[in-house]
Amino acid sequence: MVAFGTLVQLVHQEHAEAEIADIARFARECGLPTTLAGLGLDSVSADGLEAIAIPTLTAPFIGNVRRPLDRAGLVAALLRADELGRKAA
Repeated sequence: MVAFGTLVQLVHQEHAEAEIADIARFARECGLPTTLAGLGLDSVSADGLEAIAIPTLTAPFIGNVRRPLDRAGLVAALLRADELGRKAA
């Protein structure tokens, strides 16, 4: 879960796509999940993504995020990280 979460954070922080792809490839080479499917979420709905976002935004660590983050932004970052993780396969 940490590897995918790292990708989500990098997406949210607007790191370069090439950098995110490099990290995704490295994580995959280490056998770590880099997609939602890799986390067991083969077909996650919009409601499912919302269900992930809501508790994430109330977690104590969320205050360490540099850029403001809301539910829509987190869902978008989850989807983009998933897309980049699939491309790194």
